[in-house]
Amino acid sequence: MRSSLLCIIYRSLVLLLPFHAVVAMSSMRPVIGILAQETDTEWRMYGDSYIADGYVSFLKAAGALVAPIRLDLSQQEYKQIFLQLNGLLLPGGDVDLGNSSFARSAHILYSLAVQEWHSGGKFAILGICMGFQELSYFSVGQDILVATDTDGISLPLNLTAGFQEGHMFHKFPGDLLKALADEPITSNFHHYSLTTKIFNESSELKKFYRILSTNTDSHGTEFVSTMEAYDFPVYGTQWHPEVNAYAWPREKESDKGLPHSGNAVRLTFHLAYFFVNEARQCPHQMLPSPHSLPLISTFSPQLIPSSRYRLLYFFD
Repeated sequence: MRSSLLCIIYRSLVLLLPFHAVVAMSSMRPVIGILAQETDTEWRMYGDSYIADGYVSFLKAAGALVAPIRLDLSQQEYKQIFLQLNGLLLPGGDVDLGNSSFARSAHILYSLAVQEWHSGGKFAILGICMGFQELSYFSVGQDILVATDTDGISLPLNLTAGFQEGHMFHKFPGDLLKALADEPITSNFHHYSLTTKIFNESSELKKFYRILSTNTDSHGTEFVSTMEAYDFPVYGTQWHPEVNAYAWPREKESDKGLPHSGNAVRLTFHLAYFFVNEARQCPHQMLPSPHSLPLISTFSPQLIPSSRYRLLYFFD
């Protein structure tokens, strides 16, 4: 009885206090949420939304607990979830950046993060591929992407002068940075990109983000491949860091775009470690049971041979 009463009091305080007042030590049990996305038609029989296991394994390997975030919840429900997370991963996929359940849900969570940042908080966000593109949409309020020939190709990064001033690659070993610049170890599976030209013409993007790397497609179009916010723990990779360790070719498909070299796999784990460590700086804590956020470990994935990730978590 006493435990239940304490849960109710704690939950009420979490919802009423300003973000910066919900404090704790640097988290030794960082919880990172992964936002689900609408299910492709061929997989709709399993559920309305899904999360690929590759993203889950990516975070778990660096010591994070992972919580699935369902689509189309209320703003109050998302706030309750947000206050139990230390970070958010916006995954790759293929939905409308402005008019989809994924976009609407992501925007609510992003807006909560903005409030927290301006209150001195350190909630961390990583956008991968589509998640990267969604971050750019949030900055400018529209889809500014350009079609590029970048689907199924591995590339080295053209590191900018600004990458040394950033945080993402700051503690990478020197030999891995060299490999990142010399070897095709970043996996690209996107049909559209944020070009450096459009980025540099956008005052909103230039003010908020630092470009860490660029790449060029087969037609000579240069695009932003890695960026991070100047003042907040927000990071974006147009490439897929999780793929190197957790995705494999589908039947009768080549390895093109799926680097699995030693340095490629090292890249996966160094970036995962970096992001999870950033999330540790956020003081949010999970509510006591039975009000705690459900973790991904309470769900069972489905084996989907037509997915490069093989295992997918589905939600109704």
